Amino acid sequence: MKINNIISGCQHKRPEAQKALVQRYSGLLFTICRRYCYREMDARDLLQDAFIMIFKNFHQYDVAKGMLDAWLKRVTINVALQHNRSKKIFAIPINEEANQVESKEPLALEKMSTDELIALIAKLPTQYRTVFNLKVIDGFSHKEIAGQLSINEATSRSNLARAKNILRKKIIELEKEVSCRKVN
Repeated sequence: MKINNIISGCQHKRPEAQKALVQRYSGLLFTICRRYCYREMDARDLLQDAFIMIFKNFHQYDVAKGMLDAWLKRVTINVALQHNRSKKIFAIPINEEANQVESKEPLALEKMSTDELIALIAKLPTQYRTVFNLKVIDGFSHKEIAGQLSINEATSRSNLARAKNILRKKIIELEKEVSCRKVN
């Protein structure tokens, strides 16, 4: 089914068009859900909630603006943020002292696969992972993140710094493990 037919069908709530949209975009949107949920089962639930929201609000999609992918991603991110907000995981006290770690992480990063890096990001505490994803991967500003998560900009910056520090430490640990294996 062509994308124009899918869009038109979804706007008219036709099940065959909705099924085609799910088949076409579930992989992309699941990847987004997985970034915001630690557990795969939660990500699957989130994906289902995102599609429900997409179909419920498809009349808001502006065909003239195009960019269906961007609209679907935005809806999915908003559903993920709402999910995290409902669990009240953003009530973190601000501590501007983020441990700075000297490292050789660029060397370790060059050796890491994408899957390994995604796995490290997925293990971050939810509030740090969410801010990291919104800022680094999705390109939101700290002001936009603060508005989305009902936190202040300083908290957003602090959570991003903490996420980066945790990732640095984990990458250094992995580098040490690899070095030890080579020696033994």
